[in-house]
Amino acid sequence: MLRLIPLLSLLFLFVGSAALGADTATLSVRGNAELQVPADQALFSLAVVTEDESSERALNANNEAMERVLTALARAGLDEKEMKTGQFTISPRWSQRPRQASAEWRPQIVGFSVTNRLQVQTGNLDRVGKFVAAAVDAGGNQVSGLSFDLADPTAYRREAIRIAMEKARLDATVLADAAEVKLGRILTLNIDSARAEPPVVRGRFMAEAAMATSEPPMMAGDVTVRASVTAVYELE
Repeated sequence: MLRLIPLLSLLFLFVGSAALGADTATLSVRGNAELQVPADQALFSLAVVTEDESSERALNANNEAMERVLTALARAGLDEKEMKTGQFTISPRWSQRPRQASAEWRPQIVGFSVTNRLQVQTGNLDRVGKFVAAAVDAGGNQVSGLSFDLADPTAYRREAIRIAMEKARLDATVLADAAEVKLGRILTLNIDSARAEPPVVRGRFMAEAAMATSEPPMMAGDVTVRASVTAVYELE
């Protein structure tokens, strides 16, 4: 459900300007609009991290685990188009320096770590918890970066701008009538800001999700779309 929270602030100014004339009076108004829009997509990262003394064994174990994760996600209903590889690394693991190391001590490679990270972007919000549980159960051992957002905020951004401008115009009319002056042409018109702000997902959930043995509950929440405009009218 779409909710609107209009916020308006007004500033009534009489100013002199060389360009407008010394006696030109202006009225400056600012309109703010805020929309609460239900999120329609989720984004998160799933990773398989394996370690072994042998790089080959670490890689093979990682490949096998990731295949299980991909199969589990497909069975859970995640479309192949909704996931892609986000990172793949093979890194050496070095020995730790002893407290009383000799001058000749040098670090040695003691093993290898392989990370294969999958980026997921899905509009199936009701199954996000199921996707996470399926991946962890199949061998995924890192879950991070969960956020809920709008696939395309453009229409809502424009609506917020339109509402902010309409509120500014209406309040400018009311203020001009109260001051017994007449509004003239718009001299300047600016969009101060127009943005979508996703709801914040707490870090604690991500830690719990990474250890999930059952489907973790979650609520997507609303994306806040804000817009602010400023208009300066000439007074007649």
